Amino acid sequence: MIWNWWDVDQTPTIQPDKNVKVEAWTTGGETSEDHSPQKYLDQGYEVVVSGSDTLYVTPGFPLLPDAKYLYEKWTPQEHPRLSGYLISVWSNNANTRPDSYFDAYLRRPREVLADRLWGGPRHGTVEDFFARADAIGTPPGVPEYALPGRLTGIPYGTSPAWDHSSSTFDKAFDSEPGTNFLYAEPNGGYTGIDLGADHASRVSLVRFFPGANDTELNRMTGGRFEGCTDGPTSGCRTLATVKDRPDFGWNELAVDTPARFRWLRYVGPDDGYTSVAEIEFIASPGGSRPISIEGPSELRQLGDNRVVTSYRNNSDHPVYDVRLSLGAEATQDLTTRQVRALDASRFAAVKPGQTVSTRWQVTVPLNAATGTYHLVGRAGYQEQQGKGEPRHESVGFTRSTLGQALTARLGPEAVGLDAGDSADTQLQVTNHAASTVEVAWNEVRSPTANPGYTIRAATGTVRIPPGSTTSAHLTATASGNADGPTPSLRLDLTANSGGQPEIRAGSVELRIHSRLHPYLSDLDWSEATSEWDVVTRDTYVGSSEPMTLNGVRYQKGLGAAGNSKISFDLGKKCSRLTATIGIDDAADSSTDGGTSHFFVFADGKKVYESGLMTREIVKDVDVDVSGAVTLSLVTDNAGDGFDHDAVDWADALVHCS
Repeated sequence: MIWNWWDVDQTPTIQPDKNVKVEAWTTGGETSEDHSPQKYLDQGYEVVVSGSDTLYVTPGFPLLPDAKYLYEKWTPQEHPRLSGYLISVWSNNANTRPDSYFDAYLRRPREVLADRLWGGPRHGTVEDFFARADAIGTPPGVPEYALPGRLTGIPYGTSPAWDHSSSTFDKAFDSEPGTNFLYAEPNGGYTGIDLGADHASRVSLVRFFPGANDTELNRMTGGRFEGCTDGPTSGCRTLATVKDRPDFGWNELAVDTPARFRWLRYVGPDDGYTSVAEIEFIASPGGSRPISIEGPSELRQLGDNRVVTSYRNNSDHPVYDVRLSLGAEATQDLTTRQVRALDASRFAAVKPGQTVSTRWQVTVPLNAATGTYHLVGRAGYQEQQGKGEPRHESVGFTRSTLGQALTARLGPEAVGLDAGDSADTQLQVTNHAASTVEVAWNEVRSPTANPGYTIRAATGTVRIPPGSTTSAHLTATASGNADGPTPSLRLDLTANSGGQPEIRAGSVELRIHSRLHPYLSDLDWSEATSEWDVVTRDTYVGSSEPMTLNGVRYQKGLGAAGNSKISFDLGKKCSRLTATIGIDDAADSSTDGGTSHFFVFADGKKVYESGLMTREIVKDVDVDVSGAVTLSLVTDNAGDGFDHDAVDWADALVHCS
């Protein structure tokens, strides 16, 4: 199968053979030329449709299918040579996430796509369809999407949504991470649910799913979840606060408040625009629970990981054919870990007041997804003995966390090399697993890597006992005639233990810079703050794209936004700072903002001020920083907010001795 990109904004010299299937993904180009599936069907190709404008999951931007449009308005095309439809999944700005992470975004679009391709009649809205899908539940072997005790109610919140879009407050409770709430104003936004009169509840856990890019993650930092007793916005108490930048995917915050609340809501932080994709409030178990789960607070790879489930018959009559079970489910990728019963898990009868228990062992391999695990215990039983009698179920859960099996770092992580220099570093690997692990490393060099820079030893193996750290000595060298760009030298790590399959164990990268004329983006900063998003190396803020000023692209530099500060320890070794500064071309020129002042401070003393910078202004900076211990690059938002203030310190470097 071939992607139809060969035919978009290009002049191919040959056409693919007609026995090659075409994936019609690109639906448009720089010209108005037709790239629809029908074009390739008319040319005689067999076609699979995965339109980039409708069936494209890219959480890092976000580019996500509109399940409501697909269910309520979209009609799939039919043709004898149209093989079918598929949803394309690209990682882009979420490329550090496991493959199964994207399932959270795929769930609803896949349900809708399957329904529409079956061709049955539509019944109601997409919300009605989701309710029917949820009633059916997940396939055998797939964890249930909802935890026991998830609270439901009528959504309420602030309006309007950003730019009067469909990102309204109710989207935070629609079980679809591909939609989100984004308030129109920077302050005062909230979204919540009303549990209804006489349904006030205690809360034990808050789960939330941020929007699908770095900006939305940062917008949640400082937000808080509240329970309210006197009204939707009155008598409110903080249940939990988002203290740190959340992860992509589901995040969880424990709640330890005994009070009951009718109204539960999320309140965005100041200047955060109240952005969130999904929220779940989990009720505290009330009264004496018939089922309990006792497990470790932390799981370990290759460890014993014992869990006990117990069922107590709280009724006044016996129950029959009691079956205990346990599921261990990773919240980040929905993977179910293998569980083995160490005792009997089925009991013919349990008398009133009697408790039965089963011990379990949870198998956690080296490559298991890290993060929070839900240990979900179930007890199924009959109240009347006999074949065909209805079965009942009690469910409970507890939480455990799983950290990384291995952590690896280089110390130092960056070295300065000029022609003829060499520098040492240490590869340090820590084994957090419960058994000895063998770790191997291998240098990965691209065909275009600068051959003047090398590392010894480029390959190696170490055995690390559980709980221990092992180091290996490495030396980076620049040959006497080394010139051209300084590279980063990357080592890929693999690991295995006790005959288990070898797994990838991450990578470490030794950054190399000129010792005499280093780019600041190659150095470790001592402080880096940005008014929105995070400070970036060699790209403009919030992006993986190079910086561009007045049409000129720069491969090196620092990107930030609005009020920002980036500081470096020069140790009195450098004399000059040079850079090209401005507002990146990516800033939207059709709206307000895109203004800033740039400042340079040496040991707290201002040595440069740019004056007001707008999108049209680019300036070269050449500043004396002789004898400075600390160099700070500072920008502001010029008093008109941080919108579109994508500030670039392009080609920023220092001249040192």
